[in-house]
Amino acid sequence: MTDNSQDNRKTPSQIEQSAKLLGITSARVLVAVSGGCDSVALLRGLHWLQTNLDVQLVVAHLNHGWRGAESDADAVWVEALAGSLEVNCHVERLDAKKEALTTSASEESARRARYEFLTRAAAEHDCRFVAVGHTADDQTETVLHHILRGTGLAGLRGIAPARPLGENVTLVRPLLGIQREPLENWLSSIGQDWRTDRSNSDTDFTRNRIRNELLPLLEEQFNPQVRRVLATLAQQAGEVSGFVRELAEAALPDVVLSSAENSLRLDATALNRLPPVVLRESLILAWQSQNWPLQGMSFSHWEKLAEIATSGGTITLPGRIDGRLRGTLLVLTRG
Repeated sequence: MTDNSQDNRKTPSQIEQSAKLLGITSARVLVAVSGGCDSVALLRGLHWLQTNLDVQLVVAHLNHGWRGAESDADAVWVEALAGSLEVNCHVERLDAKKEALTTSASEESARRARYEFLTRAAAEHDCRFVAVGHTADDQTETVLHHILRGTGLAGLRGIAPARPLGENVTLVRPLLGIQREPLENWLSSIGQDWRTDRSNSDTDFTRNRIRNELLPLLEEQFNPQVRRVLATLAQQAGEVSGFVRELAEAALPDVVLSSAENSLRLDATALNRLPPVVLRESLILAWQSQNWPLQGMSFSHWEKLAEIATSGGTITLPGRIDGRLRGTLLVLTRG
């Protein structure tokens, strides 16, 4: 039997180091807990460290209602866990099946509903941070998913360790550098169980097929270190992507000529003076400034839009957004 004692001692210190790097100290923290291993490890780790970090915790659980009585049982279980730790627990119920009918739409609808819920709960409980339990395994799966779908540098960097969630609220991922297995070992060593979501094996979901079928195949037949390789790729892509974003942010005032609720007018001449990678990043920043949806926008879409800025033409993009070159203007209009 493998001796996991070293990992069991190391895991809390890894969580503490990550939390301090993310600035999670002297604050109220909303911890998103589904009941699965990752989120339970996040809660137990932060609770273990709350004196060291000087944090006050609030548990948040959104019951999507996907699995009927099982989903309701998850919510009850999370409330009981929070109660045993003497932590306040905020639970809401949402019937996600009524929100979307197709698998792809359901995934996006559930994700959006989850973050809207966390934003509301953080405001209600005056929390400066919202902590979610994404791990190094999630990072690997995300990068591979982006590669298969078609992506640029931003997609290769995978999941960000932190990002703004709302006014004065930051979403943080303290477990992003830790793999799932040592988290499971640590929870077992302290006698903490967790819930198992049967939908994690549902192959209708792309991420589940990547996790349960593609990654094991790559490890077995191509490279047993593929998870580490993809994590390193994400780190390097993140460093380069950050530098490119700084260049694009500096160029943006010359690029965006005017904006309205459903339209953008960009200076194609200014865009074409930029290196291609900065040009594409400038388009992404301009798009984000309109709060237009990024879901569905692949690298090929940004490439085509950049090509139109250079050579002309038209395109209809995800989100019913039309792009066309008019003279020296690249005009984006949301229908």
